[in-house]
Amino acid sequence: MASVAIPSVAPAGVARLAKRNYGRLVEQTWIWSVVGYSLVRFFIASGMFSEHGANAWIFGLIDVGTAWPYGKAVAVVCRRAGQGDWSRLPIPLTATIVMFFAPYAYLWFAAGEMPSGMRFGLVSCHRWRFHQEPQSAPRSL
Repeated sequence: MASVAIPSVAPAGVARLAKRNYGRLVEQTWIWSVVGYSLVRFFIASGMFSEHGANAWIFGLIDVGTAWPYGKAVAVVCRRAGQGDWSRLPIPLTATIVMFFAPYAYLWFAAGEMPSGMRFGLVSCHRWRFHQEPQSAPRSL
């Protein structure tokens, strides 16, 4: 005996709802929250830059200008790390670090000072990145 499957037919005028891509929704929410945070931080802290000799508008341009690439790079790093795609991780990870430190580097060079926690972070990243001992054999995960 043969079985026959009858395709389901939607009533006329009823559109099928597309499956939502929640990963993309979370990624976009993260990116725009980083941009919003940068804007809020700029407007709150803009009055303090003149005390330290830095231009608030240049800092804001750098901070808000790097917010979207920073948020996107963090999302790519998280996605690739979650998928175990370790070979394609160095470029977005480098972009994440550069975009994160760019506004603070401007403060350091323009004002001649930087919060001590950020100075420690920059020095630590520099020492870790450029003073690693070469590994004799590649590690496998």
